[in-house]
Amino acid sequence: MEEVIKLPLSLSFMQQSVQRLFLTLIFLSLFFTVQAQYAGEVKVLGRATGDGVMLRWAPTNYIAWNYGNQYGYQVVRYRFDGDGEQMFKDSVILTPTPIQPLPLAGWEPLAKKNRYAAITAQALYGESFQLDEESDAGQAALLNKNTEQQNRFAFALASADQSLEVAEASGLYYEDNNIEPGVTYVYRVRLAHQHPSLRIQRGSIIINPSEVEPLPTPADLEADYGDASVRLHWNSFFNRNIYNYYVIERSEDGKNYQRLNELNFLQLRNNSSLDDYNLYYMDSLKNEKMYYYRVKGINAFGEAGPPSNVVSGKAHQKIGTIPGIKSGKVDGAGKAQIHWFFPDSLENRIKGFYIAQAVTSKGPFKNVHNKIIPASERYYSDPNPMATNYYVVRAESRYGEMVESMPLLVQTEDSIPPLPPVGLQGVIDSTGQVTIRWNKNTERDFDGYKVFKSYYKDREYVQAHDNLVYDTMFTEKVQLRNLTKDYYYQVAAVDRRSNASDFSTPILVIKPDVVAPTAPILQVPKYKEGTVTLSWIEGSDDDLEGYNLFRQGTDSLVLLSHLQKGVTQYQDLQVAGGVQYIYSIVSVDQSGLTSDTASYSISIPDNGILPPVKKITYQVDFDNRKLTLKWKYDVKDIDGFILYRSLDEGALRMLDYITPQEAQYVERNYKIGRIYKYRVQAYKGEYRSPLSEWIKPVTN
Repeated sequence: MEEVIKLPLSLSFMQQSVQRLFLTLIFLSLFFTVQAQYAGEVKVLGRATGDGVMLRWAPTNYIAWNYGNQYGYQVVRYRFDGDGEQMFKDSVILTPTPIQPLPLAGWEPLAKKNRYAAITAQALYGESFQLDEESDAGQAALLNKNTEQQNRFAFALASADQSLEVAEASGLYYEDNNIEPGVTYVYRVRLAHQHPSLRIQRGSIIINPSEVEPLPTPADLEADYGDASVRLHWNSFFNRNIYNYYVIERSEDGKNYQRLNELNFLQLRNNSSLDDYNLYYMDSLKNEKMYYYRVKGINAFGEAGPPSNVVSGKAHQKIGTIPGIKSGKVDGAGKAQIHWFFPDSLENRIKGFYIAQAVTSKGPFKNVHNKIIPASERYYSDPNPMATNYYVVRAESRYGEMVESMPLLVQTEDSIPPLPPVGLQGVIDSTGQVTIRWNKNTERDFDGYKVFKSYYKDREYVQAHDNLVYDTMFTEKVQLRNLTKDYYYQVAAVDRRSNASDFSTPILVIKPDVVAPTAPILQVPKYKEGTVTLSWIEGSDDDLEGYNLFRQGTDSLVLLSHLQKGVTQYQDLQVAGGVQYIYSIVSVDQSGLTSDTASYSISIPDNGILPPVKKITYQVDFDNRKLTLKWKYDVKDIDGFILYRSLDEGALRMLDYITPQEAQYVERNYKIGRIYKYRVQAYKGEYRSPLSEWIKPVTN
């Protein structure tokens, strides 16, 4: 096959190396967009050695990498003074001659012994760098060219990460051993020459050569041994920013370890979750032979960290088959007799058997005994079978692995139903959603529930659903806007033989009230001697609570009174002549819902109605417990006054008739702490003045 670079290595070897690295090396997917000014940057890592500093760097995209290869890199060092006016002092260019990749001929000796050197040489100087055959025409050629550039860049940097020797040959490494102890330095790595229109940003790091940080130990290495194999696994999350890759070491005596993996062992990371940092390695072994394993992390400077914990064990043969149940039945004593078969030749691979039971063929299966059945046994008697049983036979290997047979159905004669459910509770919300809950049955052969409902407690119940309910909750929707006020529910339990329990104690579930009461029938109002009398016919609603009576005249609508159920008449004493009043009444039920409004209007005649009494005074004699009310009235030739009183915010009631000459009233033996309120009305014949304003004397 035609050679691509002038090295004593075939193209096929280099392509195989590239392809193997592609399959084993895991690195970030690389995409780049060429921008007008910013064209990438140089990222820098540093490692203190005690008497020096090791530096590694890498460009962030193909453009920066290509210019770095052409012009090389300069390393500039400063003394760092965090407390001074000038933080960076004593600038020194450590690489007057820029660091560049080795020329083509310089890679030849490296490529003979280092596969990563061969890959990097191919990426730097090869005429082509394609992992697969691609089309070379049209748009595809442009895409392939872009892909080839990214492959060159990615594999070159990945190879440098796996070999410090390759990193140094690639012009991506420098070691500074000319330092002063205890001094902190700033190192900057930059391109030796910048393109006029494409700027590559420099990278920097601050480091004290004396502060050597120990490398961490890979943690929690575990091993799962199988048939002629072992799977190693550990998590690299906490060391993800320290180690580039890991090496696996194996020993047969626990003392002398040999490296296993030919290529460096990396991990694939799709995201940043903790589980995404789990690493796995498979190794082929001889059965029944002890092996020891450990792993080491390798950082970007080729330094190996301390080994992980050691795991050891033996690979072993699998059981090779599963048990099979021959028969299972319940005898006259009520015991389940289970018989199975298993090859005698495989008995040396197992510890013994377990019998497991479940109520369905899908499980979960639980062992019905604690002590293992000997490997030579093929029979077991279960003294406590359920009405319906599914049995499996489990074989446990000498290494703790378990295999099990297919399940077998075994049933007993059963005519005993479950106990009735208890603890029923129920509610209906404002949307008509019914929720019924109850306590769970504990019978071993319990299967489910049936829920029944009725409009009446002692009448026939019907099932409220089609299939069994397997939860301890049942829901359904009911109509709220109908005449039915209540629902009764009860539940029955059913076992796997379809034996049904008695009904539970029924519970009453009351619907929320969304149906308004019927409106009262208001009669025509009647007016006589300054009083309007209102009458109505009461509604027949069971949940009627009372009525709200309203009046609207010259002022806005006002609530005259809230009247209890059974009251069907009201007298309005506060009307004025020449005014038209509108009276309205609504029914109110116990849920606060109101009916439609019944209304009537009435006009009060303006025929000499008297003006209200206004000039009212009072005087309190606390010693003699006496209160005197007095008033003046400017209208002459009246028949007298009517005095009304309310006690303790109760109803206003007529108290006395007062002559025009007296125009006063004495309240005797009033009680301290009670609330007294008065109103006065003048009258002449059938005419009445409006009631006066409230008079509320202070009596305590």
